[in-house]
Amino acid sequence: MSEGGEIRRIVVAVDTSADSLAAVGAAAGLAAGLSAELHGLFVEDDNLVRLARLPFAREICFSASSRLLDAEAVERQLRLLAAAARKALERAAAGRQVACTFRVARGQVAREVVAAAGAGDLLILGRVSRPLFAGRPSGSTARAAATSAASSVLLLTAAITLGQPVVAVYDGRELARRALALAVRLARLQQSSLTLLLPPLAAGEGAALEKSVAVALLATGLDFTLQPVRRAGRAAVAAAVGEAHGGLLVVAADNRLLAPEELTPLLDLLTCPLLVVR
Repeated sequence: MSEGGEIRRIVVAVDTSADSLAAVGAAAGLAAGLSAELHGLFVEDDNLVRLARLPFAREICFSASSRLLDAEAVERQLRLLAAAARKALERAAAGRQVACTFRVARGQVAREVVAAAGAGDLLILGRVSRPLFAGRPSGSTARAAATSAASSVLLLTAAITLGQPVVAVYDGRELARRALALAVRLARLQQSSLTLLLPPLAAGEGAALEKSVAVALLATGLDFTLQPVRRAGRAAVAAAVGEAHGGLLVVAADNRLLAPEELTPLLDLLTCPLLVVR
């Protein structure tokens, strides 16, 4: 099997949330294991800065009292958060003996993170970020990255970190072959087994797909399982991943088990990280 699916540059979106710190740790570990460059990004939320400058903008406190938002205080807080994010990245990188760079951008968070993905082969971020003010929708950046980023995207949470075994959706298409090559590399890196979820196909086509991928996987030396999935859709995929006790799900963005609009709803059903390959 070809060693495709090369990851040479990893971009990790960093803030100080628990999910983001889990993403930083995973990014440093993968950068070390894959001999990849590691680049951190912190985004100063332009929407928050603009809101703080409005004369009527108020901050709601936990005591149910409120106070006017102070634009200068918000700017200071963003600088402190950026400094803490940089330290977290540098600490994780040093622990893995990986060189890293760090950049601060200002703009709409989802837009800046998605744009940064174009400069790398893999974007890593937490599935939910800690809001800086009440009412900010959680998970919007992760949803945007899963559906719109130009690179592959790995989504993590602090409670559910990168684990084993590796599960991958495989339908024989070109992008699925890239996803499979990357899944093989990650399984080797974690010294884990690999389970392939195969889409429902006509008998002859399904048998041919199983035979071809089995021959390719035998050459890898990995312990693998081929698991046909009886129907398409996010519920069936999530159930199959659960049955396989998956620690990571790898899917090509154009796979035949999930329609594009099902990628983000799938996140709510999974009990493992999701890697979308592009």
